[in-house]
Amino acid sequence: MSFNSLEYIALLGASFVFFWGLRDRPSARLWILLWASYAFYAAWNGWYLLLIVASTFIDYCAGRLIHDNDDWPRFRRGMLAVSVVSNLAVLGFFKYGRFATENAVAVMGFFGWDVEAPALRILLPVGISFYTFQSMSYTLDIYYRRIEPVKRARDFFLFVAFFPQLVAGPVVRAAELLPQFLTTPRLDRGDFAQGAWRILRGMIKKIVLADFLAVTIVDPVFNIPHLFGSLEIFVALWAFLAEIYCDFSGYTDIALGSARLFGYRLPENFAKPFTASTPAAFWRRWHMTLTRFAFDYLYVPLGGNRKGELRTLLNVFATFALIGLWHGAEWKFVLFGLYHALGVAASRPLFKAAASVLGRSGERLESTLESWILPVVVSNLFVVFSMPLFRADDLAAAWVLYKGVLSFSGSSLGYGAGALAALCAATLAHFIPEDWESKAVARFAALSPAAQSAAITVAAFAVSRAAVIARKSFIYFQF
Repeated sequence: MSFNSLEYIALLGASFVFFWGLRDRPSARLWILLWASYAFYAAWNGWYLLLIVASTFIDYCAGRLIHDNDDWPRFRRGMLAVSVVSNLAVLGFFKYGRFATENAVAVMGFFGWDVEAPALRILLPVGISFYTFQSMSYTLDIYYRRIEPVKRARDFFLFVAFFPQLVAGPVVRAAELLPQFLTTPRLDRGDFAQGAWRILRGMIKKIVLADFLAVTIVDPVFNIPHLFGSLEIFVALWAFLAEIYCDFSGYTDIALGSARLFGYRLPENFAKPFTASTPAAFWRRWHMTLTRFAFDYLYVPLGGNRKGELRTLLNVFATFALIGLWHGAEWKFVLFGLYHALGVAASRPLFKAAASVLGRSGERLESTLESWILPVVVSNLFVVFSMPLFRADDLAAAWVLYKGVLSFSGSSLGYGAGALAALCAATLAHFIPEDWESKAVARFAALSPAAQSAAITVAAFAVSRAAVIARKSFIYFQF
């Protein structure tokens, strides 16, 4: 069941009605959300629902045992190991099993051992990378005494499976969502307006912009790049960056808007990444909850920047390599991560030197650079040229794209005006003043319920008409 489907709208609407209809039964409300979440996931594959339940049960028990045996350090470490190993084992088998097998066979073949790789036909569970990280972070936070375990198992099961963010995030920390389940949510006109606005904005980003860019610019070039000139390939790389932004941030908007309709707030996942002035700033604005997770649970435990410059660089490369591998079990994703690590590492001394010369703190300097055109353009170009590693079918196809765009042959631009307009809209939207949208939401919230419903109906109809052009799955569902 995808967000851009009538089935999801029906599930969201039914859950909304039942949830707010049980005003005097807060416990029943949470049960409604839990069963709706399981129904949402089971629509893809009911058997894989067992994986979520098993992972949740193990981490719930491990978290409780870690907390209740505070005087037994070895036991606590053992329970943490059970949680981490079980989650990584499931993730490793389903997502990286074939990758590991194929590479092991290739290595043995290099040394002269003729081994045939077993045929592994493993269907990747939707969203497995998201919910395993989220569930595992709960036991890690208990182990490091950042949070207390939940008193009711139901709350933790709902935290892991909460359907607005189950499949593609954002990656939510237990401290951000679990306390909200202990409160009595209230829905006022402002919350409803915010939720409906985010859902509609997400649908427009996904269906009107992302899918349109995919069909009109991105897919043709990535499928047959040798038929296009350098300028057309470059525009396609930029269009794919715009597509993946509109696709993923559109999903996030729908997730945050859906949660808001139930009175819950999820963390933001994007903060206008095209306005970033350095590679590091881009990752602080792009998929922010994953970057935060990698920083807290990988970069910092590795030593962060506390053990000298060389160790810091090694930690940066290790963290980004694993971020790349998280995106997919292919070497192209590892290289994608290392590419961005190189950008972050190379810009560090330049950023430090600029801060020293100008006598400004890192935050103030970054804010200053974002008001200058050149560093923003350079940062975006750096990201654009990583897109072949992310989107191409394999490394060979990525190399064809790189050769094509760097050959500087062909200056024609054979795209339609509508496609180029969509690309410009997806880009320029980053630079619209933030208060413009706030004012629009405030005006929407001030409308009567009848006027709001009419506006939503008209907008939904317009989006559904746009969906006739193409209806594609969300890109991050494959991760």
